[in-house]
Amino acid sequence: MFMGMYRATATGTWPNQTWTMDPRPVYFSDGFTWELGGPRAVDAQVWDDQDGKRYVTFGSWDPADRNVIVTAELDTTTGRLAGLPADEPGYYFGNESLFQTIATFGEAATIY
Repeated sequence: MFMGMYRATATGTWPNQTWTMDPRPVYFSDGFTWELGGPRAVDAQVWDDQDGKRYVTFGSWDPADRNVIVTAELDTTTGRLAGLPADEPGYYFGNESLFQTIATFGEAATIY
């Protein structure tokens, strides 16, 4: 199973906007369990904190019952995961330190 999160950009004036999608995933997990592929990107939400840092929060259903909601910092310049190369797809390489677990549910991550 493949799970990816991509960045899209809207240009123009609503409601006549044109959408373009970066073909490189911001984050991509290709394993079937956390140990093999990292958290899956389900119901992603991008948000900024009061200090101007940008984050993405997403759920991660996992057949091994590691159902969590995680958050990771984004680079505000590139829109990609902070700490990973900006010119490469954000594949999971076993670096759990990029992700902070914030809840033990699998989907519907929402930050207020």
